[in-house]
Amino acid sequence: MAYFKGGQVRASYSDVDGLGKGRTTGLQLDRDGTLWAATEGGLSRVKNGQVATLTSKNGLPCDTVRGVLEDDDYSFWLYMPCGLVRIARPELDAWWTDSKRMIQTTVFDGSDGVRSHLLPIGNFNPRFAQSPDGKLWFAHSDGVSVIDPHNLHFNKLPPPVQIEQITADHRKYETSLNLRLPPLVRDLEIDYTALSLVAPEKIRFRVKLEGYDPDWRDAGNERKAFYGNLPPRNYRFRVAASNNSGVWNEAGASFDFSIAPAYYQTAWFQASCVAAFLALVWALHRLRLHQIAKEFNVRLDERVNERTRIARAGRHTPLASRHRDISKAIG
Repeated sequence: MAYFKGGQVRASYSDVDGLGKGRTTGLQLDRDGTLWAATEGGLSRVKNGQVATLTSKNGLPCDTVRGVLEDDDYSFWLYMPCGLVRIARPELDAWWTDSKRMIQTTVFDGSDGVRSHLLPIGNFNPRFAQSPDGKLWFAHSDGVSVIDPHNLHFNKLPPPVQIEQITADHRKYETSLNLRLPPLVRDLEIDYTALSLVAPEKIRFRVKLEGYDPDWRDAGNERKAFYGNLPPRNYRFRVAASNNSGVWNEAGASFDFSIAPAYYQTAWFQASCVAAFLALVWALHRLRLHQIAKEFNVRLDERVNERTRIARAGRHTPLASRHRDISKAIG
C-alpha cells in the first residue's frame, strides 16, 4: 500500500511494517484522519506512520476483510466471508491502546440475510458505500445487500450459562460441589451450554480452566472443552457466553474440582525420595572419606616400614651407604 502525492510516492507499507498480509481490498479514511485498510490478513490501521492490524487473534470471526465502512455512529462495518461484522468505535480505540486486547463484535451472517460468502463483483468502485440516509450497501456477485445501522434489532438479554457434566477417561461425573477425580486422568471433557431463543447458533463461548489456562480461550460456538494429562491439583472451570448481538454474560458459570495425585505424585513420596537421595549422597561421601583415610594409612604404614627397615639395616652398613639409603627413603 503506497501514499502518492505530488507525483511522488511519499510512504509505503507492507506486511513487514505490520500491514495485513495478502492483497489490500479497500481503504477507508475516517473523520480524524486515520486510514483503515481492508486486507486478506485483517483490518489494518495507519496513522502517523504507525501500523497495526486487527485479526482473529483479537476477536474477529475470521481474517479476510473485503471491505470496510464507517457509519454515522462512528462504528465500523467489515464485509467478510464469515459475515458482516460491526465493531463499535470504543472497541477499536481500546484495541489501538492495547494491541493484545480481545474486542467484542456483532456478526450478521446468513441467518440474518447477509450473503457475505459471495465474492464482491469487480470492475467498478466503490463496491461498498453509504447512502445519504445512512444505510450501508454491499455489492456482491448475486446482487446487492443493504443494512440500516439505525434500525438494528439488538438483543440486550445475556444468555444464561450452564455446565452440564464432566467426563474423565470416558466416565461421566455430575458437576457437584468440589468434585474429586481419581489419579492419572488422561482425557477430560467438560460439556456446557447457554440458552438463547433468538439465534442459538450464534452464541459464542469463552472458557478458562484456572490452574491451567493462563487466560481466557475463545471457544467459538463449541460446547465442549477438552484437556489432557492434567497434573494433580485443584481447578476451577469457568465459561462465559454472548448472544447474537454480542452481549456477554460475564458471570457465566463455574465449578470446582480436583484431581487426586498418584502415590508417586504425593508430597510425602517426593519428600521420601529427596530424603533417600540425600542419604545416598551422604553415604557415598562417608564411603569416599573412608577410602581416602584407608589409602592414607596404607601409605603411612609403607613409609614407617621403610624407615624402620633402613634404620635396622643401618647398623650393618657403612655410614655413606646409610646416608644414601636415608636420602632415597626421604626422596
